[in-house]
Amino acid sequence: MIWPLSFLDEVSGPIQTLVRLNPMYDIVGVYRSIFFGAPIILDQVVGAIIWSIAIGVIGVAAFVRHEGHIVRHL
Repeated sequence: MIWPLSFLDEVSGPIQTLVRLNPMYDIVGVYRSIFFGAPIILDQVVGAIIWSIAIGVIGVAAFVRHEGHIVRHL
């Protein structure tokens, strides 16, 4: 992230919630913790795993649904 996560402490509630619902928030937060040597936050690890699985399932479902069309266009 360009700005530190502590920046969210100064932002209002609804905007803070929207930022935290961003799928990349947890993934980038885990990377930040690893690269900067900060303690890893378990909530971010769980969120990153959940988002990764959800996006993977959606991607596979979209591929299976449109597989015939993709092959035809290739």
